[in-house]
Amino acid sequence: MATRLPIENAWQRASLNWPSAKNTEQVSQKIALVIKALEEIVLCSGILTIPNRVRQHLDQQRVGNVLNFHEYLNDELPRLEDRLLILNYMHSHPTLVNGVVSVEDGLIYFASPKPWRRYASFGMVLLVALAGFGAVWFACQIETFNCDQAGGWTRLRTAYLLTLIGAVAHVLIEFLKRDRVSKANASGLYDWFLHVHVKEISFVQAAVSLWVGFLLLAYSVDKPIEGETAFLLGYSIDSFLDLFLQRFSKKSSAGIQALQQQLQPSRPVETPKS
Repeated sequence: MATRLPIENAWQRASLNWPSAKNTEQVSQKIALVIKALEEIVLCSGILTIPNRVRQHLDQQRVGNVLNFHEYLNDELPRLEDRLLILNYMHSHPTLVNGVVSVEDGLIYFASPKPWRRYASFGMVLLVALAGFGAVWFACQIETFNCDQAGGWTRLRTAYLLTLIGAVAHVLIEFLKRDRVSKANASGLYDWFLHVHVKEISFVQAAVSLWVGFLLLAYSVDKPIEGETAFLLGYSIDSFLDLFLQRFSKKSSAGIQALQQQLQPSRPVETPKS
């Protein structure tokens, strides 16, 4: 292997610089050189063995589980720069481990080695997002809100489509921003696809929040949803969801109070005693 030669060279330097009992004048300098050579041996050995051990560890995990690389190898590689070097090595050789290596965070996310399982994650997110059309239609059928006042099923369907487009635009812009910062190579798009796979639960939750947020918007505004509003909703759903939940809570509380008043039994009219 290519790493074997640096190990042999480092071992030779350690042997040549090993301080002897006869020469005590430059002991400190010799010991420093020996320690440096031994640290290089440990690092090169780690490059040979650690990726395989990490791979075996990740193979026992579920998709999306995270391995904190620094905690995992803190005792074996106490120097941060050595751990970062191995992390960069695994990041630049993605076939060494079944996972996504985040050098900045020091985390490795487990990814399934099966291609169909990786595509299934993307399909799952897409299906959940498209399920929003059914959720909006069902909400109109059970009269969760005034569908005609909101523009009718046709207009609501178009508005939700624009919400999905806004969400996709947000994801693509985030990808382009990361790509420009990290100066990703041609495999950058595939890395983003793996990112969806290893964080499939988070993306599914985000897809659910799209049509939940859209329904809350339709329930709260009591008027047709404009296309620009729908697009911006999808683009920044996290910012708007809390606001809609607050408005929904206030509006539903008022409705519950009115319903309670309607259901309260009326008191019998007392007739005056003769």
